[in-house]
Amino acid sequence: MKYIQLFMLLTLLQGCLPSPYFSYYEPSYPDPMASVNRQWCRGAAGPPTNLSFKIAKNISMTANAAKDYYQRKSKDVPLNITMKIPLGTKIEFLSDEVIVSEEKNADGKKVKAMVTVVAAHSTINPLDLVDISRIGPVRSDLTGKAGFDRQKQLLSTAEIYFDVDATDFLPESLTVDFPAIIAGGVVTKIAPVELHLDRKATGWRIEYESNAHSRLRKEKYAQCLKMGQGGHCQSILENITEGFIESTPEYKVYGSIIFKGDNQKPVLSNSMKFKFTDVQPWRFASDMITLKDDHSEVIRLHQVNRFNLVFNWYDIPLPTPIQGVGSQPEDSTYIRILANLGEKTPPRFYVTLPPVLVDGEEFKFEPIEFIYKPVVGGIDPFNC
Repeated sequence: MKYIQLFMLLTLLQGCLPSPYFSYYEPSYPDPMASVNRQWCRGAAGPPTNLSFKIAKNISMTANAAKDYYQRKSKDVPLNITMKIPLGTKIEFLSDEVIVSEEKNADGKKVKAMVTVVAAHSTINPLDLVDISRIGPVRSDLTGKAGFDRQKQLLSTAEIYFDVDATDFLPESLTVDFPAIIAGGVVTKIAPVELHLDRKATGWRIEYESNAHSRLRKEKYAQCLKMGQGGHCQSILENITEGFIESTPEYKVYGSIIFKGDNQKPVLSNSMKFKFTDVQPWRFASDMITLKDDHSEVIRLHQVNRFNLVFNWYDIPLPTPIQGVGSQPEDSTYIRILANLGEKTPPRFYVTLPPVLVDGEEFKFEPIEFIYKPVVGGIDPFNC
């Protein structure tokens, strides 16, 4: 007993605790540079489930057969693959069939795989034309269709972040004017957003919020109380993650404006995002954003230098040409691939991905081995 107590004391002194892992699949790949990382806390905790290796053109791969939060209720064992495609590199899988076998390099059952997410971003000059079919990771001229989200809307998001000197500018009510959008020769004006200062917040962070968003939060709070969710409900009133949301059939604009007074130069910190549903090329009509004090009519202008353009595609066929896009050499495009391996798998099995063209050259994968591990435990940090 004293040895168990000593062991517990030593682990606690090192910031660790014994942790049950339950059952899991440990992967491996026949590459001396491949590594296996732990499942949780960015590789610092949990069972060794995440395989990492690289293929041609420095493309990074991760693979696991572990269920994430969204897969936790599924009876099927998932195969989760993530690929990081460097800027300028093009890939195209030659099939959507993954082979699952009990013996290495043997025939086995074929399961369908698909790309569930494609994510990328690029930095754009404020008045540049945004032609997603030309600059996006999924080229509509190659695939025959544009990239749409699950609501069948095109997902391109312009993200603009900037600070305004708030030394002598902290309005009780504030109106924000955004530049209009030009698409197909048609000018679409974005309605001004009227915000009020929420002084219930304390400390260095004070939020601005629109009346419509305030009503929405109160409705969510009332619904939360009605459902008996207790202490969680209060956080709906106290935490403002977004201060305004305005939607039309053409666009959705949302974001927050926060007063930060913790440094020598207090600022209004602005976070604004624009989602567009038009497949046509578009651009901003102006590079100016206006903030106006509704009482004194004092105006602060912000000239947008560049903005971040985010692309997201969902649920597209695996044999879809995808390219790494961005504006900096270190930028990459991420894709996530999913295949369901079925409810039952043998204690040891192999998964072989279909061949992939990388900049026109075929690359063939070696089988990924998965070994079932029964209920076990390990030592994990308790503060991650």
